[in-house]
Amino acid sequence: MPVRRLHRRALLDDELYDLFSEKERGVRVVQISDSCHSGTVSRLAPSTHPQADRVRFLPPSTFLTPEQTRVAARLPRVAAGRPRYADLLMSGCRDLEYSYDAHFGDRANGAFTYIALSTLHDLKPEATYRQWMAEIAKRLPSQDYPQTPGLDGSTSQKKWTALS
Repeated sequence: MPVRRLHRRALLDDELYDLFSEKERGVRVVQISDSCHSGTVSRLAPSTHPQADRVRFLPPSTFLTPEQTRVAARLPRVAAGRPRYADLLMSGCRDLEYSYDAHFGDRANGAFTYIALSTLHDLKPEATYRQWMAEIAKRLPSQDYPQTPGLDGSTSQKKWTALS
């Protein structure tokens, strides 16, 4: 797969799809995204959360050019047609949610990342991504971290053995 350099701009979900679609037959790609609005990695949806001041959020205009901001504003909020799965996506939250940052012990981490890593210890070696996400869902959303992780991909991708 060729290396692409992106300088000082956002990497869009369509670009990720195109990039990962170039993979060789039989190659499995798993994306894990612990970022705000990560349900489809980079949808530009407004916050609906009343505690938005508890998270670090950059408005799209800080990393998109004025033209990209105008184009993004015209994009539909929900894609029509069948979803495209070039890869399996574990996301820290839905499109309209924030992915919370926190301190666990003396280490800063995203809440989703911390919980995802901590649940790995109790998974059986043959556990699937669907089973891993079920363990994460026991702890998120929570009162402190009101974000809903997601697992997007085909039915067969969700049955892949986690991290194999």
